[in-house]
Amino acid sequence: MSTISARSCIIVVVASLFAVQTAHSQWIEVVPGIEYAKFDAPGPNEVFVTRMARDRADVTIDSTLSQGTLTGGAQTVSGMAGLYEQNIGFWDEVWGSRQEVVVAINGSFFDYPAAPRGGQIQGGWYVLRYPEFGQSGFSWALGRRAVMGECVRHIPDRNFVRYPDGSTHRIDGINGDRVSPGLVLYTHHYDTATPPSQNAVEVLVRLPEPLLILPSPAYLAGIVVDIKPSGASTTIPFDHVVISAMGTVATELQARVSVGDEVRFTQEVTALTPDCSSHTSLDFTKSYGAVGGNIRFLRDGVIHSYSHNVGATTRHPRTAIASNDSFVFFFVVDGRRGGSVGMSATELGTFSRDQLGATEGVNLDGGGSSALWVDGQIKNIPSDGSERAVANGKVMVRMLPMETQTGLLGGDPVAAPSGTQLRVGPGENFAAFHSVPAGAQGHAVDHHMAGVLATGRYWWKCSFGGATGWAAEDTLQFEPRDPEEPEDPEEPEDPEEPEDPEEPEDPEQPEDPEEPEDPVDPADPEQPEDPVDPADPEEPEDPEQPEDPEDPEAPINPDPGYGGTVIGSCGCAPVSGEGLLGLYLLLGAILLTSFRRGRRCIALRGGD
Repeated sequence: MSTISARSCIIVVVASLFAVQTAHSQWIEVVPGIEYAKFDAPGPNEVFVTRMARDRADVTIDSTLSQGTLTGGAQTVSGMAGLYEQNIGFWDEVWGSRQEVVVAINGSFFDYPAAPRGGQIQGGWYVLRYPEFGQSGFSWALGRRAVMGECVRHIPDRNFVRYPDGSTHRIDGINGDRVSPGLVLYTHHYDTATPPSQNAVEVLVRLPEPLLILPSPAYLAGIVVDIKPSGASTTIPFDHVVISAMGTVATELQARVSVGDEVRFTQEVTALTPDCSSHTSLDFTKSYGAVGGNIRFLRDGVIHSYSHNVGATTRHPRTAIASNDSFVFFFVVDGRRGGSVGMSATELGTFSRDQLGATEGVNLDGGGSSALWVDGQIKNIPSDGSERAVANGKVMVRMLPMETQTGLLGGDPVAAPSGTQLRVGPGENFAAFHSVPAGAQGHAVDHHMAGVLATGRYWWKCSFGGATGWAAEDTLQFEPRDPEEPEDPEEPEDPEEPEDPEEPEDPEQPEDPEEPEDPVDPADPEQPEDPVDPADPEEPEDPEQPEDPEDPEAPINPDPGYGGTVIGSCGCAPVSGEGLLGLYLLLGAILLTSFRRGRRCIALRGGD
């Protein structure tokens, strides 16, 4: 080897080591667990990369939908990042926790105006089925599992609805076209309501959690809350699913379910080898966030060139997801401009493996769609010159705890002074389906997420004029309740009239010794006929006073006009008016007895 060749080798080795060191030193923390870096790669190419630590519990991955629905039209990556900022999620199976968007990229290839190709899973909901024997792409599952799939299918007898009598019917689709005869599920991701149909029977089912992929014997159980005959369109609240059936299946559905019944949903995505010839052990159970991909350029650390695919061998702007045991990477390669020409599938694999240390990788929609948003800013330069509106996307998010307001209970009156929008769920990412006019009056509706904080506002489930949905608190007017106040405060039970302060302590009128046949004082016109005062429920019905054990022949007869009281260590009793002389004699006897026993007795008597 010549001296020049040896020096060249040394330079290459040193440069490689420097490049690796530079790559590691470029990472900038965006939030704990999520980092960003910009790479210069051969081509030349500029590559914009984010990575999420797989072992960091408070960060996760989800997907986004343009305008919040499959039918709402396209939207930029920046727009979707804003739409889903602090939307409610189901990560760690806590429905109501918030997702703070940190990183966003574009997602699936799509057909114009905004129909995603491939499947999609959002917040645990199976939103759109993967095509039969089609590509699945990258999925992030509960339990922090990264699933990098390829060919998949849905075996009919493993995807079904179970009726209360134990019978089942296969699920023929999700948020797609109806089939006859057949059964399709609709969620709020489709639109605010199901498409009208003259032949579909629809059953609205309330769910305790999102419609997860749960293979048998597992299932998600829901409760039937409404059944609509043919011709009706059904509004789809965010925590419900609609079973829409046609033909003989519609007749069967009506016969087998009633309002209040429990129905169960079982779903499975069966993973196949790349050539779709046999099954694999790849598990999509409880997938949380996924969009479709089309080229697995890196599999188990091996680069796949797809040399038969012109789209794979040509250099283009690219959006891709890669992973290893420690990180998940979102990255965008700029192209079609000076300084960055784009990459082929082989170059994506080489960069992912050699620069990022990834072992798996999949290509998403690219070209003018490619965009990487980080903490409020698009990092790359889209080849169209500006962001392109797309159908969906992927996000890295930081989880925030569920937060709720108190102040409204079911049935409490509310008003919309300036009008408001009712949405199918709590948050701006849920579509609005009803406009409430200014000045309208309504009432709050009970819900376990009532007053939840989502997309920067607090939300209440309300009913206005027969329409029930979620309204932002800052558009409502109501009298907030004290959190400690009971729902229906009861008035204290006090049927009796309060005692007259002028009355003596014992209002009972015993017989007057001078007028034994008339217990009522004729000089007092206010004296009731019943000698028992109803203000004292503990008084006996017998109008006579108990006999005084000290003088059984002379009961004490208090005078209503006398307010005096005698208090003593030997005993006490109210006295007044009539019988005062007898009382003096009694007190004298008591004092004499006390004196003889060597004790003092102090007596206090009020004036006549």
